[in-house]
Amino acid sequence: VLCYQVLKKDKPEEAGADRNLIFASAFCGIIFLLHPVALITGAWTACRADVLGGVFALLSLLILAREMKKEKISIRSLALAQPLAILSYFSKESYFFLPLLAPALVIFSPGRRKENFRKMVLVFLSFALGFLVYLGLRLSLFGRFGGYEEFELSLSWLLPRFFYHFPRVIKKSLWDFIFWRAEPRSFAYHWILWSLLGFLILSLPALARSLKLVFFSLCWMLFSLLPAWNLSHMFLYGESRLIFFSWMGFSLLLGGMIYHFRSRGIRSLGVCLLLPFLVFSARAGWKELFQLQKRSEEQKLVQDMILSRKSELKNAKRIYVLGLDCDYYYLDPMLKLKDPSLGDKLFIPVGIEGFAWIKSKYLKEYELKKESRFLPRIKVLYRGEKWTNISADAPQDLILARLND
Repeated sequence: VLCYQVLKKDKPEEAGADRNLIFASAFCGIIFLLHPVALITGAWTACRADVLGGVFALLSLLILAREMKKEKISIRSLALAQPLAILSYFSKESYFFLPLLAPALVIFSPGRRKENFRKMVLVFLSFALGFLVYLGLRLSLFGRFGGYEEFELSLSWLLPRFFYHFPRVIKKSLWDFIFWRAEPRSFAYHWILWSLLGFLILSLPALARSLKLVFFSLCWMLFSLLPAWNLSHMFLYGESRLIFFSWMGFSLLLGGMIYHFRSRGIRSLGVCLLLPFLVFSARAGWKELFQLQKRSEEQKLVQDMILSRKSELKNAKRIYVLGLDCDYYYLDPMLKLKDPSLGDKLFIPVGIEGFAWIKSKYLKEYELKKESRFLPRIKVLYRGEKWTNISADAPQDLILARLND
């Protein structure tokens, strides 16, 4: 529906009874729906917050999109969009980019540049105010804002992280959008590559008519990746939820280009060129869903095995479950939520690297120590003057490490 509203504003002279508008909007929805990013995020319980936040964010943008055909933006509509935006922040705080994305919708407004600039400022201020309301509520309820790392407002803290992580986030996101997990030089890889290159060449004549759409889609993709600016390591483990909202922007770009083709023949050829991409996405998505179901069943089996031995291990000071891979990442907290008595006992390390930013002076101290079976094995990924990014594998002897921690 949002795609329909955006395309309707992008080519208003053909809006109304234009069946191409409905087709392009529906095609955009199909592109989004069939991709593994959408399928996995919708199916995985841990991603429900991302989906819910996306619903509220889309509703707030939809209210704003309906205002773009008017000379002046209704203050009432802006006020109505803010509670929905606040609900999206509370569902998932990574939707904080909305105050940046919402003003980009103003480019579809029919007014003059000066008037549109005023609208853009008004939209930004209203969404920024909504975010400040959320931030105040968040801090009063939880006392902090942020996720994996304590946030420090200084350039020496921000810049190394941003310039190290964000290029990797963008590169991996684009790869996941187009190829997902296709092996380079495989048949599927070449099939998708050449069909999309053909679609790009076919789209070149329509580019001049679709500059607003391209700009808005790129803003959507880039701004919605900003919350992952410090989480490039999460992409090593197929964190589809991190790019869930950004994938909508990519879908809008593909569906919108179909709409901007001049003739039915070119439009049909464009759809045919995208079919290999759709087929691959659908196959990869269903494969991921079956693997997710299999992993869920395996986790349930391991969980039942641990709980069945609880009485046998009731006198144990510490319970180690070793040899599990990164798919069991959530098993430890899930078991402790299910049975709080395991909180101080259970230890389930999984085969997943730990990533951290540490002060460079501490790394020098660590490197002076001799290698030990109970010290993590580290690899330096980025070394700066003040901060260093490292990956750490688990010690060779986990039980000895725990006793000597």
